Amino acid sequence: MSNTSLWKSNSEITISKKEDISSVLDIAVQLKTSDRNQIVAAYESGNYQMLSNYVWNKTITAIKSQLAKMGGAFVGEMLDREDITDFTNLQHVITDFDALQLAKDLGLISNKSAFRLKQSMDLISHFNEAEEESEENEEDIEESFTKLDAQTVLVSCIQSILGQHKVEFSLNFMEFRDSLEESTLTDEDNNVKKLLKAPYFFKRATLRILLSMIKTKQSAQLENSLANVNLIIPKIWTDFKLPEKWQIGKTYAEVYTEGKSTAVSGLKKLLLKVKGFDYVPEDLRSNAFIKAANDIIGAHEGSNNFYYEASAVRALANMGSVIPIPALPLSISATLCVKLGNQWGNSWEAQGPANDILKNVTKDRWLYYFDECLLTDHRVLYKLLQSKPLSRWMDFIGGLKDMNLIVESIKDPNVKNLLKASLAAKSLGVVKAVNAIVEEYDT
Repeated sequence: MSNTSLWKSNSEITISKKEDISSVLDIAVQLKTSDRNQIVAAYESGNYQMLSNYVWNKTITAIKSQLAKMGGAFVGEMLDREDITDFTNLQHVITDFDALQLAKDLGLISNKSAFRLKQSMDLISHFNEAEEESEENEEDIEESFTKLDAQTVLVSCIQSILGQHKVEFSLNFMEFRDSLEESTLTDEDNNVKKLLKAPYFFKRATLRILLSMIKTKQSAQLENSLANVNLIIPKIWTDFKLPEKWQIGKTYAEVYTEGKSTAVSGLKKLLLKVKGFDYVPEDLRSNAFIKAANDIIGAHEGSNNFYYEASAVRALANMGSVIPIPALPLSISATLCVKLGNQWGNSWEAQGPANDILKNVTKDRWLYYFDECLLTDHRVLYKLLQSKPLSRWMDFIGGLKDMNLIVESIKDPNVKNLLKASLAAKSLGVVKAVNAIVEEYDT
């Protein structure tokens, strides 16, 4: 469970002159000679957008290939995607954003590398969509992909991924995952001791894995999973944020509805140990809201997002004004993504239904989101490091009712600083607070 990134970026790489392109590409050990020749030719002929798309595809394919070595089921558990199994081709089913975020969370790349790669991803996506719109409208593209844009993409990709040798490894966490279903652990198990001191991500991942096993395994594997959930979770229960506690309650409700008596008995034992029955939902209405929120994220992070976001947001807005608590973190996050947009704008048509959703969020639920969820909401935090989404965020926070009272009730000092700076429209203060949150929870 190392906190050290496996791929270490080379901050020395720069491109200052045209002739430097070949020497920079010499560092890209994951590119074949034919790949490098194509990139040089595209660079020298001014085909900067084609060059960047080519390099980006090589980079994101390498990242997803590395994730695939961990097993599709493992990746599915990390992303809370039941549709992803060991037989799934990850290249086609996970978004580039999720791949970057998971690579960072698992320690494949550093926080800085992830941020640079997300910037490159946004840049390429923006110009690709602009090109598609130009073809449809038979109009010229108002802005073009520049040499500087291409250099930005090329350097970030080589620094972070293509300049690094492919990693052959077996994470200790993977062995720990296997042991959760193959054996009954004890207090003296070395991996159990390590987990108690591990970053929050690993604790959250362990919970997701155990709950997934409890829902899908049978016989000895189910018995081992239940024994281990009752050993491990009480030890880290107080570390969990509310969304994770609701996840346990939601799983209990699901296995109860499905009549899985062994799983029900084991989870009931856990909930009694941690006094966690307050987190069991009365019904599973939240599943529908979660699916709708995931549809919004899929539209937001897909191509032509400004066009497809509106119908996805309207679908969530039409489901009712009261979002179930288990679905609240994802629903607010997805709606804020649409509200804030990206560096190039936001979907005007989606703003109406997004505003309808957000205005129905009560004061106590905003407090819940800010205090318990924002710390790990990477999508929203990342947007606050971009100038235009940050400006929209400060406008939005400034218009929220009772924000001064909410801020005074916030427990986490970094979140409190973030919201205070937002109310004061101090963008540098917001960025500083976001970086402090990322530093604390991702290291």
